[in-house]
Amino acid sequence: MKELPKSIYQVNDSLQLSEHSVEAELPFLQYFNKDVEIISILVPPMPFSKMSELAEPLGKALAKVFKSRDMEWGVEVSLLISTDAVHYGDEDWGGRDFAFFGPDSTGYHQAVDKEHQIINECLAGDLLQGKIKKFTQYTVQDNDYTAYKWTWCGRYSVPFGMLTALNLQQAQNATPLNGMWLDYCTSIDHPPIQVDDMGMGVTAKANIHHWVGYATVVFR
Repeated sequence: MKELPKSIYQVNDSLQLSEHSVEAELPFLQYFNKDVEIISILVPPMPFSKMSELAEPLGKALAKVFKSRDMEWGVEVSLLISTDAVHYGDEDWGGRDFAFFGPDSTGYHQAVDKEHQIINECLAGDLLQGKIKKFTQYTVQDNDYTAYKWTWCGRYSVPFGMLTALNLQQAQNATPLNGMWLDYCTSIDHPPIQVDDMGMGVTAKANIHHWVGYATVVFR
């Protein structure tokens, strides 16, 4: 934070406490490294131009800190972006209808095809600013940056994180990053994990009328 203009960030405990996306990553990180240290950065709604403006000083600040602590990017430190992919269906989305292609098997497959298209065009392959902007154009309304066009909850965290990585790459004069698409699944394409014996219950529906996508892409 000492390396950033004070006008571009705030420390906000209440927002961190209410944000569940960081909490979801912790068990996976701590399973492999109990001593992992995490700096959580929440990205609020903003247009792509603002993301580009803020990601530049953040990338440079990270590069300076890494150098001062002799930390190698990808070895001692990594950037992790947490997001679900599409939220789809016509039931229990707060009265909103996200069944863009219809709430049936045909609509499901069309939605998954579009997910694959977005990942292939925007996230896989060389990390380029034009591809990052294209992701925003897929997911955010052209005339209202607060509104969904395609319902990825990470419509701000994904492009902002990728822009930060791009600026960090440039500040370190590092080898260009390349995205490898590892996997994609949905909440209804596999049986649920049985956790009844642990006293855990259902937190959301998982059926053709209410499902979520999950994508994994690694940049290296």
